Amino acid sequence: MVRAMSIDASMDAPHDEALTYDYAEAAQKLGKLAPEWWLRRNITRLPHRKAGRRVGFTAEDLDAIVAKLGVTPAGGPLVEHPLGDLSTLVPSKALRQRRPN
Repeated sequence: MVRAMSIDASMDAPHDEALTYDYAEAAQKLGKLAPEWWLRRNITRLPHRKAGRRVGFTAEDLDAIVAKLGVTPAGGPLVEHPLGDLSTLVPSKALRQRRPN
């Protein structure tokens, strides 16, 4: 026998809000990549969910934001610097001379 789902039974089911993060939680998940103020300022260009005034981000939305903000080198793999290994350079002990005004 199939029973219709009642309003009380739907409250026991996982709710969509449990799967979404608000601005502060999303900023915390994204770390330094996107602070809360930046998410608020750029919300129209970011994937998100909206119910009335409430804005939420799912895990898929956060993954899409990370992919959108990621930077890939255009030139392919990194190559060695033409001058060689610059980490062996040591700063000079000579003091810089100030110019008179």
